[in-house]
Amino acid sequence: MVRALSKGRFLALPPQIQKAYEGPAPLAADGPRLKGDGMEKDETDHSSGKDALDARLDQLTKALDAKRQGSEEAARSKSSGSDTGIGKAMGTGFRVASELAAAILVGGLLGWQLDLWVGSTPWFLMIFLILGIVAGFWNVYRLAAKPTGPADGTGK
Repeated sequence: MVRALSKGRFLALPPQIQKAYEGPAPLAADGPRLKGDGMEKDETDHSSGKDALDARLDQLTKALDAKRQGSEEAARSKSSGSDTGIGKAMGTGFRVASELAAAILVGGLLGWQLDLWVGSTPWFLMIFLILGIVAGFWNVYRLAAKPTGPADGTGK
């Protein structure tokens, strides 16, 4: 029963006003509906509306899946292309660094060993170290001068 507050005390409302506040009696979600309760028209409207909503939901789900798949494929192809470029650049960089270091190291070791055998302490070391540096930079230049574009198969 609905009660109204009037000056600190509760008063009972007339039955007509109580029905307006309470509304229709709630139905069980899975309970049966009685014929003649005025719900047949609403039930058919509800089922046809639900079918329309289900169809719309399916359509939107398919569109979203297609869009998502397309964006994932684009991202995958973009990232795989950039990974290849980064990997190729890193490989070239490591090759340049190792060739430069190896040439300087070999020149220095040859000069040091010749100095030990001949007895002319710093001269062969300095000469072969300079030759190693020149050889290392020459190798770096040859690597940098190579064309980096894709081969077109013309043999030029």
